[in-house]
Amino acid sequence: MPASTSPVARALRLVFSTGVFGAVLFLAAGTLAWPAAWWYLAIITIVLAVYGTIIVRIHPDLIEERRHPPADAKRWDKPFVAIVGVVGPVVLIVLGGLDRRWPWSPPASWRAARFAFSWIRPTRPVWGRNLAVSRLL
Repeated sequence: MPASTSPVARALRLVFSTGVFGAVLFLAAGTLAWPAAWWYLAIITIVLAVYGTIIVRIHPDLIEERRHPPADAKRWDKPFVAIVGVVGPVVLIVLGGLDRRWPWSPPASWRAARFAFSWIRPTRPVWGRNLAVSRLL
């Protein structure tokens, strides 16, 4: 296992990215007094830590493959991945913070929240067949 994929390096990368996302979110919002943002950061950090741990144990080759794009990748693919993977989430976080500062969107109803959470379900290929979790799905 390369040094860059050690558990300490992964944990530091997660803490750093959570800190950057939190800073962008709270700077755009103009306040630290936003419980929903704190909950978001806590939940996303826990989910990424658990997901990363599972993926590293089950598919370590997948992590290496995703870190280094294939040589035969199309010209448009690399900028597309950068936009979708980096720019997109940052824009969403900035917009969320600005929406907190200047409320643009109507309050969410329970029906909308229930719909949003109905799509969250781990997929079977991620968990694998040999884990007890896959029997629950």
